[in-house]
Amino acid sequence: MVPLVSDVLLTSATLLNDSAQASFTNAVLFPYLKIAWDELREILEEHNIEITNAVSDALSIVVGVVDIGGNTGPPLPQNLVEIQALHERTSGTSEDYILMVKRTTLPKVVTLTNQLVWWAYEGQKIKFVGANVDRQVKIDYISNGLPDLEAVSSPITLINAKTALEFRTAGLAAEFIGENPTRADSLNNNASGALERALNINIKSEQSIITRRRPFRANYIRRGFGGR
Repeated sequence: MVPLVSDVLLTSATLLNDSAQASFTNAVLFPYLKIAWDELREILEEHNIEITNAVSDALSIVVGVVDIGGNTGPPLPQNLVEIQALHERTSGTSEDYILMVKRTTLPKVVTLTNQLVWWAYEGQKIKFVGANVDRQVKIDYISNGLPDLEAVSSPITLINAKTALEFRTAGLAAEFIGENPTRADSLNNNASGALERALNINIKSEQSIITRRRPFRANYIRRGFGGR
């Protein structure tokens, strides 16, 4: 069964010795769970955990279009965090997509060909030299892979995240509501351990897959998810 926000908040209150939620109600704790959720989302993106991998729809780059997300072309995916690769093919065909070449800046060419070939990411826009035929482009990217938590009835969609979120939410509340640094440190250390276990399960399951995932660093997790 998928846990709900309310399940996490009840356990967080229990960790704060308030299982009846007399003081640490859902309304009190929910903002701190949202902070913990945002932190978790950033850590997943940092380590390129599989839930953050995404591929865009085929984007039409017609003759004269020289960007994605700029003044001439289609918009970037709304949940884009980091671009991993671009692939192109002739528009309107079933050709295989071919990998494009990433450049820090675009080459200074004037004569266009029937391929885009190069791309550069400048000013939060993908830029091209252009092509003399219509092209289709797909973007492989790291996405903001978790939906926002909107209500206490919202599901916690990330597998194995519940324990880490329970401890981290309680740790934030202990620090900023209870002003109890000793309790906060204990709860946050438990949160870090739970998150480390959850991420190691994911990473272990994908060890045979070659990816651009950043190496897991336990110290980063402890700093980034409430540890001291």
